[in-house]
Amino acid sequence: MPNPVLSTPGMVAMMERAATICAAEELDGKGFTVGFEICIRHFGAVAEGANCSARAVLREVIDGRKFLFDVEVREGERPIGSGTHERRMPKLAAG
Repeated sequence: MPNPVLSTPGMVAMMERAATICAAEELDGKGFTVGFEICIRHFGAVAEGANCSARAVLREVIDGRKFLFDVEVREGERPIGSGTHERRMPKLAAG
């Protein structure tokens, strides 16, 4: 039986959550974002249940609605995955 490890979808979820929180702080309650694009590499294995942390750094805001992030997940000082993530404020149709 294989050893359970942090899956790539699990790592992506951690990255998206970190970016969502970062974008919400930038928006200060004036809207929300949705994930638009993610480009990552998952290059380190880590046992399921290990203490990992995700970080998102806002790199750029375009047109006040496109948020570009550098994202990473680490187990302590050891990198597990990294890449870029874009979130956007949706243009919602009225009525």
